[in-house]
Amino acid sequence: MKNLLVLFSLALICLTPATAQGLVLARAGGYELTRNELEPALELLKFLAQAPLSQTDIQAVINESIADFRTGPQELKTALNDLQKVYGAAQTTTDPLQLGDFRQKVIGELYLSVKDLPPHKIPDYVKILLTKAPVVAYDNNTKVVLTRPDLNACLRYMQQMNEFKGTALSQQDLNTAAQEVIAGFTQIDPETQKLLASGTVLLGVYKANFSQFSEEQKGATKSHFRDTVGGPPSNVRVRGPVEPEPTLTARLSTDGLDFHQALMKSIQSQGGSENYWSLSPKIEE
Repeated sequence: MKNLLVLFSLALICLTPATAQGLVLARAGGYELTRNELEPALELLKFLAQAPLSQTDIQAVINESIADFRTGPQELKTALNDLQKVYGAAQTTTDPLQLGDFRQKVIGELYLSVKDLPPHKIPDYVKILLTKAPVVAYDNNTKVVLTRPDLNACLRYMQQMNEFKGTALSQQDLNTAAQEVIAGFTQIDPETQKLLASGTVLLGVYKANFSQFSEEQKGATKSHFRDTVGGPPSNVRVRGPVEPEPTLTARLSTDGLDFHQALMKSIQSQGGSENYWSLSPKIEE
């Protein structure tokens, strides 16, 4: 656990720091470990997994931390203090793609640190993360990791944007695209890989804004988006061979980033925000 916290202390992520001393969990070497000192690690785990933590999950992290504290109290305390120092830096990350990229990098480091370990050697912290956000693809060249929740969320995000555009995507389209992405992830360009890996953050930002918008704002956002990216393809018949419609996977590479940027601008045109932290998207089961 302490090694993981050292890694996290190098990362720029913002979570609410705990200031109260709280319940003392353990004492060793003249140091105390309090419950509140573990809150940042627990909040980070929830953010990385994009899933709520059960009481069993929380207790497993606490038990693991107590065990590490008793064998190396100063090391764990130093790592926790370092982690608190970097909270504010991530608060300035208002671009959801940058935040999503940061998140996938941390997940990728943790995934690589344990992927060759036997199950009983994997720290509970990482085991909980990879259970809630299982890795379905990893590119050794770009170092981008894709989890199942992010893949599903990004495809739903694309589905929603295509709906605004006037192009319907079926569940079969999404299922086929998911299979294609997993099988060909290393062939996808790096920027689209990062878009896919940021799926939960991007979908969360969109949903948080729309949950606060009036029906009038929602309609104006959709109109603004459609005016920006264009409407559905024309149904006018043409002579000669007809080019087949590109797959959703292909459209992710050609349109994904443009659609995302257009939707963020459309949301902001109605007073919305792309700042994940100020929106505090609801993390669902």
